[in-house]
Amino acid sequence: PVYPGARHVTVPNILSAQKYLGLRSPLFISSEQPHLHSFTIPTMQTLSWLIVIILVLLLLTQLTNTPGTTYSHPVVVLFRQRIADLVNKALGYRRLPFFNTGSFEQDIEDGLTSSTFDLNQNLEDGDTRPGLSDTDEIKRIMKRRGVSFDEARLIRQDQLLKKNNIDPVTGLSLDPKAVYFASGPSSGQS
Repeated sequence: PVYPGARHVTVPNILSAQKYLGLRSPLFISSEQPHLHSFTIPTMQTLSWLIVIILVLLLLTQLTNTPGTTYSHPVVVLFRQRIADLVNKALGYRRLPFFNTGSFEQDIEDGLTSSTFDLNQNLEDGDTRPGLSDTDEIKRIMKRRGVSFDEARLIRQDQLLKKNNIDPVTGLSLDPKAVYFASGPSSGQS
């Protein structure tokens, strides 16, 4: 591909191209003729325009993220995540995994409370924990199966017990090699 303002160079072989560029692998190499290899070098003008475009997109992204502003460019809104991923990839950054930073207030607003599991008491007691765990999974169960919060919690707990090879009804291990020790008057000890 030829870029506006780019220089097109033809050299007799790949080694000459590598020497010319000072790189291990030259940019945009094409081998249209078997004895000549050609490549296009973007000029500083082309690279500076690319940098300006990236900076403008980053600025627009920041404008849409600034609290209190209502400006949102359609391109940035539609491709914000893709633009951020491309810039981070180009800079060599990796995104950290997302951790649930919810709160009991958010859980109550999402309907994740009931008379048997009352989160309002946690708020009244000034509980500073980050909220419930596995809220996304519980909400998914509530939506898919059309059950209440308490039933969804029970289903989720049963899934976790089965995953860990524990019988949800008795609470005993389903491992055939499990050994149980009984204690008390029914075990024959006095």
